Amino acid sequence: MKYQGFTLAESLAAAFVFIIFITSCLTLYINIHSTQRALSNFSLVCDDLSFTIEKMSREIRMAYRFSSTNPNGGDEISFTNSRGENVTYKLNPSRKRIERVVNGESKVLTSENIEVEDLRFYLTGENTKDDLQPKVTISIKFKSTGGKESEKYEKTVQVSVSSRQLDMGL
Repeated sequence: MKYQGFTLAESLAAAFVFIIFITSCLTLYINIHSTQRALSNFSLVCDDLSFTIEKMSREIRMAYRFSSTNPNGGDEISFTNSRGENVTYKLNPSRKRIERVVNGESKVLTSENIEVEDLRFYLTGENTKDDLQPKVTISIKFKSTGGKESEKYEKTVQVSVSSRQLDMGL
C-alpha cells in the first residue's frame, strides 16, 4: 500500500525554510525603512541648511560696511545691506539657532531640525584702505535633531562669500 502526502520531516523542513525566508524579508524591509527615514531626515536638514546659507550669502554679496565681533572667527557679523538696513547674523546659544537681526527685530533662520553648535564668521578686507574686496567665510557646526539617535549626525560646513560692492570707502 502506497501513501500519498508529506511526511512530518518534510513538512517541518518546508516550514523551517518558509520561516527563514519570511524572517529575511522582514529584516530587509525594516532595514530599508530605517535607511529611508534616515535619508529623508538628512534631506530635510540639508534643505534647511542650504536655505539658511543661501539667505546669508545673497545678502552678504550685496552688502558693505562689514564688522564682526572678531574678524578671525567671531560669532556674529554686521553689515549694511543693499536696502540700507543694518543687518546682523548671529547664533542664539540658548535656542541653538541662527538669527537675522534687522533694526533690533530678530528672526530665526534655522528650523527645529538643526541644532547649531557653533557659528563663526571670518572676515577679510573689511577695511576700506586695505585694497581687498570684503570676503566672509561662514563656518557652521551643526547636528540634526530629528529621528532616532542612530539616525542623527553632526557636520561642519563652510562657505566663502565675497561682496560685489566695490570697496572704495563707502
